[in-house]
Amino acid sequence: MMAKPRFIVDESIDFPVVSYLKSKDYDTTSVVEDYRTLEDIVILKIAFEENRILITNDKDFGNLICQKPPIINGWHEYLAIT
Repeated sequence: MMAKPRFIVDESIDFPVVSYLKSKDYDTTSVVEDYRTLEDIVILKIAFEENRILITNDKDFGNLICQKPPIINGWHEYLAIT
């Protein structure tokens, strides 16, 4: 059986999304609740290290990911940006 996806929800996403995911028993953390003062690059690192899918509307994350060389080796295998 496949493990349920784990999420980290950026502050650019309305909080009801966090509430919905949690109500469906998804392991979900919120930048607003848990990581408010951290920079985007640190949020990416947490997502990668904790094998979480990042849900965001912030294009800055895309810019960070597309940098050459990659900021976080292996990010493309584990990280989804929406």
